[in-house]
Order: sequence, then C-alpha cells, then structure tokens
Amino acid sequence: MGNQSPNITMTNQDHAISKAIGEVFPDSCHKLCFWHISRNAHSHLGNLNENVDFHALFHKCFEKEFRDGVPLIWREIAQNGTSYTFEVMMDENSSRVRTVHFNTTTMEIRCTCKMFNFCGYLCSHAIRILSI
Repeated sequence: MGNQSPNITMTNQDHAISKAIGEVFPDSCHKLCFWHISRNAHSHLGNLNENVDFHALFHKCFEKEFRDGVPLIWREIAQNGTSYTFEVMMDENSSRVRTVHFNTTTMEIRCTCKMFNFCGYLCSHAIRILSI
C-alpha cells in the first residue's frame, strides 16, 4: 500500500489478530466488522433485545452502507507476470467501474477510487479482489 499503514483495520475479535495489528500497524484504529458486532450485540443489549424499534434502527445504521458497499462482480482484464488488473462493479449493468491492480509477489494493491490514499483504509473493491 505504498509503504503506508491503514488508518482503520476491521477484523473479527480474534485476540492474536488484534495483537498483531497493534504491533504491525501501531497507528491504525482497530474496529470490528458489522457481522461480528451484530452477532455479539445480543449478549450486551439486555432489555433492548426485546425492543423491535431498536433492532430496526440498529440494523438500519449498517444495512445501506453494507448493501451499497460490497461489489459483486469482478473480471480479470490483464495479467503481466504476477501483476493482475481487475474491473470491479456492483453488477453487470453498473456504470461505476473501478480498476484494481494487484501484484501477488509484493502484495501491493491499488484501486482507482483512491480511498486508501484519502481515508487510510482499503476500499471494498480491493477487499473483493483480495477475497478471490
């Protein structure tokens, strides 16, 4: 990532990963992903577990961001040795296409949305490519 540490790292609650993030990226803010928050919330909400309105609002906080932020379609458009270029989009008819460049040797990944450059965390486009 251009010798930059991420500002935010999102993971599950694994203690070893949390410790490693603190050591490798000491200036990065470690956050839990929504799936883990929602899965573990039940044990921390007490009487709010019975409140239907609260649950609707709780899920609404994350639903749109999650639904709108996870690209579904990707296709490889170029390869040069260990460097790959992908197009990533929400669906086949999407007019918003991002290009992700990934080098499997150096593990460097760049996206044309430049979210990492501006915000310090990986975009959903890069995360999608890292997941394949």
